[in-house]
Amino acid sequence: MRRLSIAVLAACRAPTAAPPAIANHAEPPAIAQRLRPLVVDELATCTQPHHLAIALDGAPVASVTLTCPPPLPPPRPNQVVVTTDGAPRTFDGPAIAVGAGHHVISVRDDVTGFTATVAGDFPVYGNAEHPKPRGQGPLADVVVVLDHVDGIRATVDVRALLIFL
Repeated sequence: MRRLSIAVLAACRAPTAAPPAIANHAEPPAIAQRLRPLVVDELATCTQPHHLAIALDGAPVASVTLTCPPPLPPPRPNQVVVTTDGAPRTFDGPAIAVGAGHHVISVRDDVTGFTATVAGDFPVYGNAEHPKPRGQGPLADVVVVLDHVDGIRATVDVRALLIFL
C-alpha cells in the first residue's frame, strides 16, 4: 500500500511542459471601417431622379437615389411667392465596409456622367485629404459626395464635423 501512494505522489509532482510561446505578437486584425455615403445635392434644377453609383476598388458597393423636390404650388392671384436658398438637400446611402489597406472609392452620377474618386489608406482618422495618425482623431464615418452642376467631388470625413453653408 505504501508503494502505491508514493507512485501517485510522484505522478502528481511530475514537471509539466511549459505552455507554448505565443507566435503572433502583432496587433489583432483591424475590423472593417464602416462609411455611410452622404450625397449633397447642389444641382440647380432637377428634371428627373438620378442615381449615384459608388464603387470600392472598381466593384459596385452602393447606390444612392437623388429625388427631385416636389414642385411649388402655383401662386394664386394677389399672392407673392418668395423662394430663398436654404441648406442643400442631402441623401444618405447604405453603409460600406472598407477593410484596412489602400483603397479607391469612386462615385459616378448617371445623369450628368460626372465621376470622382478618393484614394487612401484605411482606416482614415479625421478626413482623407488631411488624415491624422492612428488614434489622434475621430475615425471617419462618411463618404461625402458633393453633386454640383459643374462637377462632382468626393471625400472621406467625420459626419459630426461637417458644416454645410
